Amino acid sequence: MSGTLAPEAGSRTPLTPAPPTPPAMPPSAQRSWFHRNRLPLLAVLVTAFAALTWAVMAGWPFGGLDHDGRSLADQYFRGSRDFLRHYVLLGQRGPTVKIAAVYFVIAELGNNLLVGAVKLATGRWGPLVTRNVHDILAGGDIFPSGHVANAVVLFGVLALTARRFRRTLIVLTIWIAGSVGLATVLLSTHWVTDVLGGWLAGAIVLTCLPRHDGLTRRLLALPGRVWRRLRSLTRAGTRAWSRAWTRAA
Repeated sequence: MSGTLAPEAGSRTPLTPAPPTPPAMPPSAQRSWFHRNRLPLLAVLVTAFAALTWAVMAGWPFGGLDHDGRSLADQYFRGSRDFLRHYVLLGQRGPTVKIAAVYFVIAELGNNLLVGAVKLATGRWGPLVTRNVHDILAGGDIFPSGHVANAVVLFGVLALTARRFRRTLIVLTIWIAGSVGLATVLLSTHWVTDVLGGWLAGAIVLTCLPRHDGLTRRLLALPGRVWRRLRSLTRAGTRAWSRAWTRAA
């Protein structure tokens, strides 16, 4: 008689073993290249920024580069300075979306402290005031470029905190920071080395910023915790007043 044989009574169907679970990736492998190499990158940036600052103070070897940038601006871009001036302001103050506001506060605080301290220490004047690229310790405030550092930090924070289109925002940050730096040279607002210093200063701030992830999360959660605490205290006070009124009545 043809057909499928039924299993004998009391027999058990063999169970298919579950496929092995792939081993979980270690936390270090799940992080991005930026987070895995943050400390070496920070060391390189700080070293490069210190070397550039020393070169500006020593007047060597970038004096010719600064003079060439000033000559290029005077010869070819005098008629475009109104457009360039507005473009620099856009790059410096463009992001107004209230995304990751605490990141912006921390980043801008660190940026202003770093850039402001080096400006005071070098005291350099820019090409609008002097043609001497080595006019340092004279009360100026031109090195490094705050415009460029702000552009790097503001748009860089958007790229670091974005959950989507991060690569696009990184490319946008590089483009804006680069073009804003070039525009300040063409406006004769900064020497070329001021722009290089602004790029490095902004990159240093961005590299330090992820170390504040825990602090940022706590600060963002603080208003909610304060509100919940106040609400619980208000409810407790209302219940206590209601019980006292009931006993008195």
